[in-house]
Parts: sequence; C-alpha cells; structure tokens
Amino acid sequence: MLLLRLMLVSQYETHIFLDHDLAKETYPDLLDRDLTELPVADLLEISKKLILTDHPF
Repeated sequence: MLLLRLMLVSQYETHIFLDHDLAKETYPDLLDRDLTELPVADLLEISKKLILTDHPF
C-alpha cells in the first residue's frame, strides 16, 4: 500500500490532503496542507502511522 502510494505520487501530478477530523486530532499542523509537498520520508511515515497504527484492518 505504501509503495503504491509512493509510485502514484512520483508518477502523476497528485495532491494528498488529510481528512479534517483526523488532521485536527492527530496532525493539526498539516490541516489543509498538500502532503505531496512533504519530503518522501515524512509522507511515508505519516501514511504508515495512519494505515498500520491508527486504522488497522
């Protein structure tokens, strides 16, 4: 999942934003900010935390 997201961001012009409720609680500094502007390592870390820790299957 993380590699797929990274491939899509690197190959296409994309914009990624956090859900407002999630951003307010977990990442208030990223509210209304395009996550593709972040360094790749930060984007992957946030994605990993959200997918694997905060919202497990």
